[in-house]
Amino acid sequence: LMEIVTAEGPLLRRVHGIWGLAAVSDGGARPAAVAPLVECLSDPSWEIRSVACRTLGDLAELESAEALDRLASLINDSHPHVRVAAGVALGRLGDRSLNPAALDRILAAASQDLEADGFLRHGIVSAMAGGFDAQALGRAAEHPDGAVRLAACLAMRRLRDERIVGFLDDDEPSIAAEAVRAIHDLPLSGLFEPLARALTNPQPNRELARRMVSAAERLGTPAAAQLLATAAANPALPDEARVMALEVLADWAFPPSRNRVDGRWQPHAEARDPAVSLAALEPVLTRLLAGQEGPIRHASLVALTRLNGEDVITLLTGICRDPTWEAAARGASLDALTLKDLQVAGQLAPGLLQDPAPLVRAAARRTLAATNPVGVVADIARLVADQATDL
Repeated sequence: LMEIVTAEGPLLRRVHGIWGLAAVSDGGARPAAVAPLVECLSDPSWEIRSVACRTLGDLAELESAEALDRLASLINDSHPHVRVAAGVALGRLGDRSLNPAALDRILAAASQDLEADGFLRHGIVSAMAGGFDAQALGRAAEHPDGAVRLAACLAMRRLRDERIVGFLDDDEPSIAAEAVRAIHDLPLSGLFEPLARALTNPQPNRELARRMVSAAERLGTPAAAQLLATAAANPALPDEARVMALEVLADWAFPPSRNRVDGRWQPHAEARDPAVSLAALEPVLTRLLAGQEGPIRHASLVALTRLNGEDVITLLTGICRDPTWEAAARGASLDALTLKDLQVAGQLAPGLLQDPAPLVRAAARRTLAATNPVGVVADIARLVADQATDL
């Protein structure tokens, strides 16, 4: 087998020789069978170098420092297939004790722009996850080069390293995005709180903001409800995320068993107090109901109609009657009250027909149309005929 591997000959025969050596190496425990494989790492043929890398990476009992150093040196090989194979091999061996020179070579490779080649990035990340100890990975996470920090972030994701939370505040949006995906998608439930707090920062990316909202839902605490209500009223966040925050507050008492972002099964242990959601929404209702964003106002109304209890009816009734609230908010509150309790809304509407605000009078007529459609049609006809009347 050694002669087949090292001698000149057809490529396929040499490849089969490499596989044969791996088979008799007892998982890498027999140095005599491993040595020719290590020598193949210097072969002029990139195919042989690549196959040797992959084969060495499969040897679970390999304890050759020379093999690890040679694999690390191939991270900068002239052929991309070899670079990827070397990185993956280091990741599979998982030694996490490479010498400083090998670490420097991997960092140098990571400093390249890997965004355009996902395969090369996979190889570098595998090498960092398998070859860097905790201290070396921590230094890579603080590297001034964004490409190195991105590779370190992805390596921490692979290792489920909770230090990845530090990347949530990274200056590079792509790195912060990978940290958000890692914490939510793995998931790393111990980091949901800082992920939810990130909702207080401007976040133009819809999918990332929705993951932050999802983390707040999983927390289920009064502080998380406050974050959701603040996010719903924050125009710096995408509308989809704001609507999702309102949906979470609407379903606060009985949240769905499937994750709203990725559909993962995640049943909640117990029901929650809807009063927590209502208390969080109340301070921001003016901005939610009086704004011009149609989806936001609609989601706010749906949230209020889903929340049960007399406190909701009392809150909506108070907004309708209070002239210090904006007219749009008062009209929207009456619409919500009509859906929530038609009897209470029907008693309130006649008095609001004389309100100075046209939006409030229009909402009152919509409510009366549900209780006395014939009467409200006659009233509208009379108003239309009277050109001096402001509808």
